[in-house]
Amino acid sequence: MSPSLPQIMGRDLLGAKKELPGDLPATRTYVIAAFLRDQQGAVDRWISALADRGVADSPLDPAFTGENIVLEFPVLGSKWFLFQRRFDATMAAYIKNPRVLARTWTFYTNVDHFCRSTRIETTSQVSAMALDKSGNVLSLVTGEVDASKIAQLMDISHE
Repeated sequence: MSPSLPQIMGRDLLGAKKELPGDLPATRTYVIAAFLRDQQGAVDRWISALADRGVADSPLDPAFTGENIVLEFPVLGSKWFLFQRRFDATMAAYIKNPRVLARTWTFYTNVDHFCRSTRIETTSQVSAMALDKSGNVLSLVTGEVDASKIAQLMDISHE
């Protein structure tokens, strides 16, 4: 079985419900999955690097055509589900920027299941994935962004 997003429910930080993989907004969606609070800097660097290469950085990006987009997925354990509204509200209050709020989709789920489904091997670093519209993982890289990882992530000629 090839790697793909699991079927899970979440929300963006504007409060809209999101269902994976059905709500993926683009032909090619790049997802930066983070598992720990201190990974935000790496997430931001990935998003900037992809935006520099012409990938829309938000569903609210005026240049978003539906072709490609980058989203950030904080993936938190199911045990935090009861605190979802508080955690999401805290993140939203800190971020404030509607473009960032719209691209940040939070999931309170079984982290091990999410990682097994997508073939992410560690939660100690961020992972970047290129996904098709159905949520199939076309490429996956883990760790800090650099030119070779960007090339690997965006090289999906094997489709």
